[in-house]
Amino acid sequence: MALYLKKTISKKLLKKVSFPQKADIIRATFCVDKNNDIYQFKTTNYNKELETALQKAFEAYPISKLITTTPDTSVKYGLLIIHKKGSKPKFNCSNVVSEEKNASITKCNTYKQYPDQRRCFSNELRNHFSCTINNELLPNKNADYINIKYKITSSGKLKRNFKDKSEVYNNEIDRIFNLFEPSITPGSIDNQNISTTDKFVINLLDQSDITCSINQIGDASQNNNIYNPLQKQFNSDFKQNSKPSSENEISLFFRNNLPSDVFTKNNLNDLNDKLLIYFSIDSKNNINTIKTNARSKSVNENVVEVFKKIPVEKLNLPEDHHPLNSYTLQVLSYENEQTIVKTSSNLLFTRIPIYKNCEQATNLTEGRKCFSSGISNHINKNFNSALIKNIGLSPGRKRIYCMFTIYPEGTINDIKIQAPHPALKAEAYRCISKLPKMSYGGVHNGKKVKIRFSLPITLIIPEPQQKQIYEPKTSYMNRNNF
Repeated sequence: MALYLKKTISKKLLKKVSFPQKADIIRATFCVDKNNDIYQFKTTNYNKELETALQKAFEAYPISKLITTTPDTSVKYGLLIIHKKGSKPKFNCSNVVSEEKNASITKCNTYKQYPDQRRCFSNELRNHFSCTINNELLPNKNADYINIKYKITSSGKLKRNFKDKSEVYNNEIDRIFNLFEPSITPGSIDNQNISTTDKFVINLLDQSDITCSINQIGDASQNNNIYNPLQKQFNSDFKQNSKPSSENEISLFFRNNLPSDVFTKNNLNDLNDKLLIYFSIDSKNNINTIKTNARSKSVNENVVEVFKKIPVEKLNLPEDHHPLNSYTLQVLSYENEQTIVKTSSNLLFTRIPIYKNCEQATNLTEGRKCFSSGISNHINKNFNSALIKNIGLSPGRKRIYCMFTIYPEGTINDIKIQAPHPALKAEAYRCISKLPKMSYGGVHNGKKVKIRFSLPITLIIPEPQQKQIYEPKTSYMNRNNF
């Protein structure tokens, strides 16, 4: 594998590798679907260009050479791929690929793919939490959502993995976790049990489809780990807004043009039950940035190929059409234990906030780049580097994690900072709070919405006589995905 990567990826691109803090190795992880296609490929490298090249290289490599046994769809594979020797990175791959299994319960073992088992377990835990929490004990009763971090020990015990300032709230989380009835099989790597950590989010803004609502103490008749209110709510919203149909013109087009093997290779099930296309349309009505959520490479290619043949005017664009809209179109649906063509009659869309002076962006890629550059330039210009000299930080890479919300009117609110030093935390808060008001706030299906953003700032503390370097990067999350 190392020789293959050396031939496939240039030394110039390899030099762009970005190692995690205090690490001198890069690991890759991936899953394999029932067609032996690699999906959910990730590495611990931070450089996007190298990440893309590595993903393409792995997808093109024969799976039989990478995994010598029969591939297992229920595990996540991992291996070392890059090692830093001195200051030079080199391809240095593991001889054996490791196999990681999720912590699981019996019900979730019916799903054969790693991400589905993980999602099933998380959904069961979130549903149990929603049905059991006493909302009077929440530390912040005005919060939009609560974020719960948990740990599964190597013996299968469910534990809280955070400590809140409120001991009463800590005890309530412990009580809820102790009431989780299904026996948990711990996670493992190469058949050795391990402790694993994860988290889930409960949206407090919309509990309309949860029978055992979060403002009630759990009803035992509903706390049966079968009813899944979170997925049901998402499905209800998607169906209501996109109005998928097997009889519309786009469905007919896909049905007549998709290869028949798409219906056997798509990996859909009652949990992963939709194949979606994501795309944008620029100011000249050209479709671009097309991708799907297909796990199979061949299915992805077939669906995209057919989609590209559909004229833009046939897509039933919303009145609020904009070159910075990101659209979602359902193509396939898993119903009654079979996959059918059932496309959206209405396109769903999300529009990111528009940064000051980015109003003239002609496509989504340009708009995102302008937004990211605007925030990065603001941080670089306003961050007070002089304070670094006085707080005794050792040389090396330091990270500051910023979270903030852009409200519909474009204002910045709900700022939260995590930093390795109080002075850095205060300075990052000051910089974020001075971000200019956005020209436009976020939009979701025609409605103005709040959007939560994550901004990791990498600060390289130099050796003496060198200059401080900032590497702010932005990513955004629509609050409807929480």
